[in-house]
Amino acid sequence: MKTMLCLRIGLLFLSLTFYAHSRAQDHTENTIAQEQVQENMAENEERLATGEDEMAEDLAYFHRHPINVNTADANELEACPLLTVLHIRQLLQYRNLFGKLVSIYELQSIPHWGVDFIKRILPYTTIEEREGLYTNVKKRLSGGDNILIARSSQVPEKSRGYLIRNDSQSRYTGSPLKVFLKYKYTYKNLLQYGGVAEKDAGEPFLTGQRIRGFDFYSFHFFLRKSGIIKALALGDFTVNIGQGLILWQGMGFGKGGDLPGAKRQSPVLKPYHSAGEFNFQRGAALTLGKKGWELTAFSSWRKIDASVDADSGGRVITSINSSGYHRTRNEIQNKSGEMLRTLGVQLRLRGAKGALAFSWVNHHYSAPMEKKGEPYNLFSLNGRSFMYAGTNYDYTLKNVHVFGEYAIMNGREMAAVNGLLISVDKRTEAVFLARSAGKAYSAAYGNAFTENTYPGNESGIYTGITCRPDNSVSVSAFCDIFHFPWLKYRVNAPSYGKEYQLYLNYKPDKKTEMYVRYRFKAKSINQSDPYSAISEVIPVPVQNIRFHASKECSSAFTIRTRAEIVWYNFRQSGEEQGVLFLTDFILKRFFANWSANFRIAVFDTEGYNSRLYAYENDAPYNSAIGVLYGRGLRYYLNLNKKISVNIFGIRKTGNIHVKWLQSTYNQPIIGSGLDEISGSRKSEFKVQLNIL
Repeated sequence: MKTMLCLRIGLLFLSLTFYAHSRAQDHTENTIAQEQVQENMAENEERLATGEDEMAEDLAYFHRHPINVNTADANELEACPLLTVLHIRQLLQYRNLFGKLVSIYELQSIPHWGVDFIKRILPYTTIEEREGLYTNVKKRLSGGDNILIARSSQVPEKSRGYLIRNDSQSRYTGSPLKVFLKYKYTYKNLLQYGGVAEKDAGEPFLTGQRIRGFDFYSFHFFLRKSGIIKALALGDFTVNIGQGLILWQGMGFGKGGDLPGAKRQSPVLKPYHSAGEFNFQRGAALTLGKKGWELTAFSSWRKIDASVDADSGGRVITSINSSGYHRTRNEIQNKSGEMLRTLGVQLRLRGAKGALAFSWVNHHYSAPMEKKGEPYNLFSLNGRSFMYAGTNYDYTLKNVHVFGEYAIMNGREMAAVNGLLISVDKRTEAVFLARSAGKAYSAAYGNAFTENTYPGNESGIYTGITCRPDNSVSVSAFCDIFHFPWLKYRVNAPSYGKEYQLYLNYKPDKKTEMYVRYRFKAKSINQSDPYSAISEVIPVPVQNIRFHASKECSSAFTIRTRAEIVWYNFRQSGEEQGVLFLTDFILKRFFANWSANFRIAVFDTEGYNSRLYAYENDAPYNSAIGVLYGRGLRYYLNLNKKISVNIFGIRKTGNIHVKWLQSTYNQPIIGSGLDEISGSRKSEFKVQLNIL
């Protein structure tokens, strides 16, 4: 024991100088990694809704209120998107063995916590003592943080949907102005409540069927750690179970991100405060816990947008609209037309090294679902009620973490995900993951680590490794092989696919970072042949190479540049190529309280199949992904000014953010359908006010 004490003291003194600088770094230093996460999700066609950025908002909160690594339990640590399950287990085991950390610098003593990882999480952690969790109600209601966000945006060029005046034709019934309002109160992650109101472009406001104002309203109340009540949710909330085979409504990382992100990780219940109108619960939920046992129960009654067919002898749901748009008469007619009732329960036992849980969820629609009679829909969701049961587990043994989930749908169809995370040392990590879901398994509100957007009709094996030879270089690679046992949309036969990626990151100093990424993906699709009655199913390869560099020229100025090229169906019929060059100029501050960033991007692709994705800087807590295809320029300017206002005698800080974006194309028409714009330019103007 004396030897270990001396070792801890020695490590403290050896790391003091290094961490003195790291602790003072700006909390936005990890922006490049966050951008890659969102770009990877978009490239994999996952459910990434550009809009409210859950990760950015969570990290901003933890920067203002760092996690106490001496007192936080597993649920609190899982709420931080930067902490992986292996790091959490290693921290908890270290605390059990040695007690509380005597200094934040002692993080380096935790096994497998490397220098790069500690740099990333340091701005969001602390060991400072805080008030007890069982604070009185008055303190919780009055001593927290308030945040108010008001945002509006508009495309000044009128699209075809706004120019049509004939009511007999499909057209947009509202103005092109988009408006978003959000208020949220948070007290030390123990109490949270607030609301959201939103109107999309083209939706009516204070007229017609929207005489009540905004198209979408949301309210949430969320209480944590009050006696045996671990979590209480009223209003809108999300549920995240296991590995997403049954139900997962939070953010889920996919292929191409950090390897530990292959495991789904989140508290079971979370408050919902975004503008998306589809993937959440509305009702009540409760988690009770004592001595490692946790019981979660939730009930939701929510209206959904659905297309209904009443001509076949009874009312049936033919499709569900998840976009949240209510602009045309048809979209307005289908708004909130049907009801979805969801009931669920999970019993979980958590130990020092792992956890085991049993779950049950039932979705019941007000009318039966019946998809179109296409062959690929033979095993789709059909019926009114869908019941899921499953078990999920995880266990950590030294530097190895195993996890998984088994699920069954309607007592017949099976699905499974099993994975293994290995932290070889502080510089090397590996992951192995296998998944399988029968052709008739389907979970409309699941989000597992799969190639398909939703779990079902898939089996596959994924493996990856990350190695950091030294503090300046990291190398990662993954390979994924998958199989679809039944038909899919535009795939008229069982098919196979594969994907692999090689990623090299080089950071020679604290102000310079660059990476090179090569990605290959091949999925089968119907190949049309005018001389054959049957379309042949063939693999279509897509290759992508990207070079990205960032240089901090001074404490106030950073420049980034990227070059990227993509080959679609290389050297085959229907071949396409695309290239992208972009440069960002980032001014962290100029004049008194101003900051700005500017981007110019040049792109040239031969079609939509060779499209390219690029994360775009936007207003605080808001995300945007540029989808670039065709030939043209895309440029934007963001201006941000910190302000101070007096509200009812209380001084509040905040900022005003203005964004102007424009794309110019080498073509006379942009878009199609009701979004068609006559001309070669499309712009957007956005203003956001934040009060903290």
